[in-house]
Amino acid sequence: MRHGSPRPPFLDPMSSTQAIPDLRARWAQQELRVRAFELAAEILIRAGVPIIPVKGIALARWLYADVIERPMTDVDLFVPRNAWTTACRALAAGREVLYDSSELRELTVRVEGVSVELHGEVGRRELTRLSVDEMIARSTLDTESFRFPVLRLDDIDHLVLVVCNAIKDGFVFAQPHVPGDLERLLERTSSRMPILLERVREAGIGTGLYCTAEWMVEEHGSVSWRGLQQRLGLPPRPGHVRLIRAFRRSRRPTWAVAVVLGCLTNDVAALRWRATLRIAVRNAVKLVGRTPP
Repeated sequence: MRHGSPRPPFLDPMSSTQAIPDLRARWAQQELRVRAFELAAEILIRAGVPIIPVKGIALARWLYADVIERPMTDVDLFVPRNAWTTACRALAAGREVLYDSSELRELTVRVEGVSVELHGEVGRRELTRLSVDEMIARSTLDTESFRFPVLRLDDIDHLVLVVCNAIKDGFVFAQPHVPGDLERLLERTSSRMPILLERVREAGIGTGLYCTAEWMVEEHGSVSWRGLQQRLGLPPRPGHVRLIRAFRRSRRPTWAVAVVLGCLTNDVAALRWRATLRIAVRNAVKLVGRTPP
């Protein structure tokens, strides 16, 4: 059992009638994903690629009192830019490739029946000015969480990553475990608030962070995120906040609208335009019957 922050107050414990079978099923799923992670890591280590677990496989061990408290649907790994081609070739060799986008720098391969995802961008391109390589440069060596050494992202960088993923999903389509991750990460980084705010400014996601705080307060009753929201003050782009708020409250939100709105959350105009143009081009390619790279 790994010890981390306590269960957030807005997460209800499982009922006694469902706890035991549910725990067994989640334990079995966790074991399958850990096995897939270990196999993928062995492949990448042989190829000379550093192992940088992110999101579920990592946060389950670094934030939660017990790893089975954090559900996992797949295994996510960061890959530095100079190792991207090597990592993709090594992991895909002889295995089923479920998704491959050179443009988005995402690769999903089935390993022992589990989806293993390689990521070369933070959430999605143009959501943030921060790069995967910058986050990797601030990571530290962890020799205790797994059978082999891994690089552990700085907690603030991990918070930025989860915020970017919530934005990418328009909040409405975020995975159920995202609020728990955000709650614990904010608690973990609360003593480093000046650094968090400076890194958010560097990343250009002040508007996105404000939208995340508002979502955590309105939908999940988070006290800690309410405190952050008050500390943030007015968002850099209040008009975009209103648009995203209206989307969250709409009766029939769609994924297509979520993707477009995600492009608007960055505070850097060049990134917003580039992200919007990229979405338009990808959709145009799909309309003519081709698959974007």
